[in-house]
Amino acid sequence: MKSQGAAKNEANNAAQSSAPAQDVQAQAAETPAVKLDLSKVKIEPLFEEFVDFDTFSKSDFRVVKVKECEAVPKSKKLLKFVLDDGSGTDRVILSGIHEYYEPEELVGKTCIAITNLPPRKMMGIDS
Repeated sequence: MKSQGAAKNEANNAAQSSAPAQDVQAQAAETPAVKLDLSKVKIEPLFEEFVDFDTFSKSDFRVVKVKECEAVPKSKKLLKFVLDDGSGTDRVILSGIHEYYEPEELVGKTCIAITNLPPRKMMGIDS
């Protein structure tokens, strides 16, 4: 048989643990649910041509860690990445994704990169 003090403690603990759940439910009830209609969204293909399997199999995909990322001056689209690809030498690449990501969001992230594309100079920077 429980003492009166133990019963009161259990009742208080139960009341305190259910209060945050009630607050969350009340907040959810106040926020209207937004329903997105994606049936009319048209997704454009990035490339019209298909790549054959032999060409695809020549690609060297590597898991890389973003060490540094910064916006390229005078460019609205380009971000400059310094990547660790596990080779012991940092790799610098440029990517035109600035409209989707801020540089500080990407530092420390793990990504996939194709590491055997031919070098290309963009905005005066070798990528």
